[in-house]
Amino acid sequence: MTVVLLVAFAPTIALRTPLAQKLIQNQVGLYGFDVSYRELHFGWLTPLHATDLELVGTAAGTKLEIERLDCDRSLLRLWVDRREPIRVSAQGVRLSTTLHETGSSLETDLLTLLGDAKEASSSTSGPNQIPDLQFDIQNLSILAIDTAREEIWAIDQGRGTFGWTAGGLAVEASGILSDPHTGSGSFDAAVQLAPEGDQDMVLVMKLQSLPLRVVPLVGRWLPDSTAAIPAELSGDASGSIRLVGSPDGAWSVEAERFELRNFVAKDPRLGERVWQNDLAVIDGAAEWQGSGVVGRGFTLATDFSEVRLDGTFLAPTESLAEAGPLAWIGTLDGTAVAAIDLPLLDQRLPGFLPLRSEAQLVSGKLMAEIVSQADPAAAAGGARLVDAVVRSEPIRAERQGRVWSIEPASVTANLRVDPATGVWRAERCEFASVFGKATLDGEWQQGRARGEIDLSRLAAMLEPLFDLPDLRLGGSAAGEMTWAAQAGDRWSLQADAEATELTLLLPGGIRLHRPKLTVHADVVGQLAGTQLVELTAAELSLRSTSLEADAVLTQSVANPTAATQLPLRFTGRGRLEVLAEFLGPWMPASLHDLRGGFEGRVEALAGLSAGELSSANVRLEDPRGAWGDQRFAQRQLGVDFDGHFHWPSGDLMAKSMTLTGEAVSAVVKGQLTSDITELEFAWRASLQRLQESVQTQIASNPRGNSPSGTQPAEARLASSPGMSAPAADWAVRGNCEGNGRINREPNGQRLIIANRIVGSQLQYLQIDPVNPRTTPEVLWAEPSLEVDGEWTYNPETGFLLSDQMKVRTDWFATQLGGEIRPSSAQDTVRLKGPARIDTDRLSPRLSEICGLTIRLEGTHETPLEVALDLAEDGSMPLKMLTSLGWERGEIAGLVLGPCSAPLTISETTMTIAPTTIPVDPGEIHVAAQLHYASGPLWLDVKPGSGAKNLRLTRELSDRWLQYLAPMVARATRVEGSFGVELSEARVNLSEPNRSRVRGQLQISQIRCEAGPVSQQLVTSVQQIRMLSRGRSLTEAQAGDGTSPEAVNLVVLPTQTVDFDFTDGVIGHQRMFLQIDRVRLITSGQVTVDGRLNLITQVPLEASWLGSDLQSLAGATVSLPITGTLSQPRLDPSGIRNLAGQLGVQAIQSSAENYLEKQLNRGLDRLLGR
Repeated sequence: MTVVLLVAFAPTIALRTPLAQKLIQNQVGLYGFDVSYRELHFGWLTPLHATDLELVGTAAGTKLEIERLDCDRSLLRLWVDRREPIRVSAQGVRLSTTLHETGSSLETDLLTLLGDAKEASSSTSGPNQIPDLQFDIQNLSILAIDTAREEIWAIDQGRGTFGWTAGGLAVEASGILSDPHTGSGSFDAAVQLAPEGDQDMVLVMKLQSLPLRVVPLVGRWLPDSTAAIPAELSGDASGSIRLVGSPDGAWSVEAERFELRNFVAKDPRLGERVWQNDLAVIDGAAEWQGSGVVGRGFTLATDFSEVRLDGTFLAPTESLAEAGPLAWIGTLDGTAVAAIDLPLLDQRLPGFLPLRSEAQLVSGKLMAEIVSQADPAAAAGGARLVDAVVRSEPIRAERQGRVWSIEPASVTANLRVDPATGVWRAERCEFASVFGKATLDGEWQQGRARGEIDLSRLAAMLEPLFDLPDLRLGGSAAGEMTWAAQAGDRWSLQADAEATELTLLLPGGIRLHRPKLTVHADVVGQLAGTQLVELTAAELSLRSTSLEADAVLTQSVANPTAATQLPLRFTGRGRLEVLAEFLGPWMPASLHDLRGGFEGRVEALAGLSAGELSSANVRLEDPRGAWGDQRFAQRQLGVDFDGHFHWPSGDLMAKSMTLTGEAVSAVVKGQLTSDITELEFAWRASLQRLQESVQTQIASNPRGNSPSGTQPAEARLASSPGMSAPAADWAVRGNCEGNGRINREPNGQRLIIANRIVGSQLQYLQIDPVNPRTTPEVLWAEPSLEVDGEWTYNPETGFLLSDQMKVRTDWFATQLGGEIRPSSAQDTVRLKGPARIDTDRLSPRLSEICGLTIRLEGTHETPLEVALDLAEDGSMPLKMLTSLGWERGEIAGLVLGPCSAPLTISETTMTIAPTTIPVDPGEIHVAAQLHYASGPLWLDVKPGSGAKNLRLTRELSDRWLQYLAPMVARATRVEGSFGVELSEARVNLSEPNRSRVRGQLQISQIRCEAGPVSQQLVTSVQQIRMLSRGRSLTEAQAGDGTSPEAVNLVVLPTQTVDFDFTDGVIGHQRMFLQIDRVRLITSGQVTVDGRLNLITQVPLEASWLGSDLQSLAGATVSLPITGTLSQPRLDPSGIRNLAGQLGVQAIQSSAENYLEKQLNRGLDRLLGR
């Protein structure tokens, strides 16, 4: 007995131990909660009972307190019958949670628990695995803190019942919801949900002053409805409403005076406007189905409108075009009434009507009533009588102190319709207003429709009151259409319409202005009863200023429907600018400013949703236009197509598709479908004409014509002037042609693209921007260029791959491989491969560019890498890495040793990395950047570049050194070495005189025979020396018997000389030289054409002067030199001045000696000596 009692009470006893409490806390902690309780009972015979139970979420801090929790099941009953219903009750339940923009803390804390519950549910799925459950909650309170808006929401006095059975989930809940701003309201709701979603969902609510501010809060958990819910709502809801949703998507509502009071809505989409409504009442029943709505005394009344539906409106499953108007007219069975008070609508929903800001509506109403009922005289399910009236009262408004009005308009229709047979009769159908009228008389066999409208008068009424920026109306239009059934079941229709000064600007980009527009249509068919069994003939013509267009049915069509594709021939001629007005909405937005004449013919099968083009022949005369900021122009352009092109599938079977123009001609043939791609193409282009045809415009006008939309009378159907020559400072010449094919891999999606391009007589020219009519300078020329390769295109990735793209010229060859990766984020091109450069053939091209003889020898092999990346501004900068090298070379007498210079080439520059070029016995160090994008071609040499220990030759002297050291100009024999170090060098290769070069000339003793400049200095030095020794000027000019040719050696000692080359003038300062052991100093300038402006200073040496002239030792004689390098002119005035100065000094010295002697004699006499 003791053992039995121990087993029976063991679970209850165990739960009271500290160890059990610890185990429970650990187990609950695995689900993300901390748990505590005052009492907990559960045993074989004892049902679950807990008091003061508290759960706190460890992830987000949600807190749940339950004063008492009871379950009617004991451990034994759970063990014996797991299918027995379970009843749980909770009293004194308090829940504290926080809300944020994407959820709540309760959801965060339940993530672990719900995840494990989902796994347990899936592992125990099957019949009768989950018992029925009923959960009763009494005295429920919820405290929710909205952290996004810093508000506190509360539910008090709540109660709820949650029942789970095999039939689904049933929930009943009630309570009082407290809004932190507008007060509180009560709710009593019941929801029924089917377990598998195959039965109706039912929601019944009874509300009393429930705050509407809770709707945006609940909307956070309904992401699909967020766009329809305003950001801020206020007001309250009262009444009873029952919603039923079926699995097929249908909804029904039954409302018993369901009221929305003091409704106020704010949203950033409304700007500063606030929508409000004092009272809205929903009453009656309605059902929304996939094809329509059914109303049973359903009414919706607001402050400004009332809508009532008592009947059925089931729309056809087909569109209006497919089903026809009769099927739609007969869809209403019952009565529909609507009325709108426009001033109240504008007051309650500001901005809903597009009124101008200063306009205010005073009065005006819109009313509509449609009554549809079975014809009593017809059989059941037959014809219907439809009476419809839509009318407006006069609309009055005030704006800027004036009263404006829109006159009333009305539409009245009395029809007898039989949708089944297609028979109809118009008893009375008319539209009436001061700005237009329309009537419909007759029946399906014979009748007439007339209409006319004054768009200018309509616009005059609308524009003062309504702000319609995308709507412009003007002109007038009138039309008439008649139809009749004739003998032999023949049926015909004629229509004529005419518009005068028609101006249309409609939403969607439709822009049209025509001084006159006429349309005429003729249709002939064959009837069988009420059905059109054959469309025999049809013609449609359109005539307007500068436009003629016709469409003709080329063969009869049996049993036509709205989906039938009609065989049509379209012909037209006129101006492209007029055609662009009609086709504007269907043209790409980037295409605009079309001008020129056109004439064409197109044959196609055309339907409302599909078609097939079979042939096209279009000729354009002087076409001009723009794509984005690129303008194009041609004198003639032709487009021809023969084949089959299906739309909207895009399948193409082209026997021949050609484009013929002055600049570009191309032909394509083959097949292109979703499964097959076999295309061949060929093209030819003149680069000069292509560049002249395309240029970048500064600004573009919007699509269309001038503001008036018309062309001068003399320009209509006439040629437009050609586009002026491009204003670029560069040009290209030559011809290019190519051919290729595009094929899809067998059983695959990848495309194989083979292409061959051949260029001939290619030239890249520079145009003088000041005088563009002068002959352009050839910057680069290629007699021939070939590009041949094969690419593989992967449509899934968008990548283009190739490993055999060959590029060849007469001096360059490479085979590149790589990929092109187009993407919306960043387009990239990566190509690389070996390249071979024949420097023997490259040398003449470089000589022509640089203007000096360059001879390079050898074949240089180098890697080549090409990269292009899409920049933020939409451009694709080029980056090419390679090198240029040679085995031996010669430039201006400098013999170059083997070298390889790394190059980085972009679309604007070519960068030469720091390179050392051996020059026996010295070397040249160079790092430079060649700029050729815009403006003149110029070379930027980096500071520090230069040359060391260059052996001086006569060619080097005559070409370069004579401008830096004019004393060696035209020397017949030179020897020595020199170097140059540059501190700045910007060389304009197009206009060398505009270059700027600064640096230092480093001379390592140069010895040369005297040339024209130095020879004059030799003579002048001899004369100065003779004058210094006391000879007369005449004797000095006659010479001392020593021939100048005998003193013929000029020496430039080791020194560093600063030089500067600016605007074609080379200047140097303080260059030392020696002639016949006499040291001289020169400074001055030499122009690039050889003109001289030099000053040579000759210091007087003490050894030249007698004892009476030693005071002049160290003085200098300045010798200006002008003329040219070949014919210098030395100014001898310095020598004459020296002769005069020496003569005065000699006389003064003689006089002083004479006076001294006489004074000494007088003293001797006085002293008696």
